[in-house]
Amino acid sequence: MPPPGSARLRPFAVGLTALGLGALAYLSLRSSAFLTEVQRIPRWLSRWADHHGVLRHAVAFWALGLFVFASVGRRPRHVLALAAFAIVIEVPQIWLPQRVFDWRDSGASLGGLAVARLLVGVARHLRQLRRA
Repeated sequence: MPPPGSARLRPFAVGLTALGLGALAYLSLRSSAFLTEVQRIPRWLSRWADHHGVLRHAVAFWALGLFVFASVGRRPRHVLALAAFAIVIEVPQIWLPQRVFDWRDSGASLGGLAVARLLVGVARHLRQLRRA
């Protein structure tokens, strides 16, 4: 993938990031936590996610973080924005009847982001070493 500063692909990457954030917000704010009830998600994936409640947060934010950090950027503002989003989308669940606010979910999301940030940083470092 081109470096984060690639002007030609940046609008595309930002658009995909917005779609990812929107999808996570939608799934987080639904009245039901069961992804098997969402028809657009492949059955194997929704079953896995429903079976691995907290872990699914880590995996979702790991994937989002990998994409954002590799394509949009990995500056502190990007990391902080995604971390804030991970916490903020959990808070409204306090008021949703069939949902539960759980710090473990936010912690798993932050953990997924941390792993993604680390992996992208290591990959960039290795690429620089190969060029040298």
